[in-house]
Amino acid sequence: LIGAHPSRTGLTDVTVESVESSSAAVTHLFAAGCTRVGIITGPPGRVDAAERLTGYRLAHQRAGRTVDEHLIVPGDYTRPSGLTGAALLVDRGADGIFASNDEMAVAAMWTITHRGLNVPRDVKVAGFDGSAIGEMIEPSLTSVVQPFDGLASAAVGLLEAAIGGDTAPARVRLEPTLVIGGSTTTT
Repeated sequence: LIGAHPSRTGLTDVTVESVESSSAAVTHLFAAGCTRVGIITGPPGRVDAAERLTGYRLAHQRAGRTVDEHLIVPGDYTRPSGLTGAALLVDRGADGIFASNDEMAVAAMWTITHRGLNVPRDVKVAGFDGSAIGEMIEPSLTSVVQPFDGLASAAVGLLEAAIGGDTAPARVRLEPTLVIGGSTTTT
């Protein structure tokens, strides 16, 4: 598998670390001056979505901040859920948004802008994936960038090993990188 299965164990999988990297993104929003950081979560039942929410909570804990449960809104990794989630968070006074993927983060930026607010001056936004769309918008998106090439290489290597007779379950966990874009920085 690329990603982790929500209930089955003993499978060979290749995953990206999501707890500490999500915590780093939220911590970056705090360092950028945000006091009310919300999250647009991923789909229920997905391991990566649960880990990113855990990272959000961990960043609050480490910063000595209380999590406002009203700033946790559901998403499903689609742009429409990013639009809806951002609207709720802006209405609830969020000055920072961590979207659990870049699709929702870009949609959040659209919502913020179309409400007459400025990204990053009024609301800062960070995402997770490092998809090319984040580089093609203005301002560019701050994102936790997944090593997609590394994921693919590791998965193919494990598949080749299995074809060669190595049937022992293996787990490979790769580290993403937080890349700072214009969506969280003011000049």
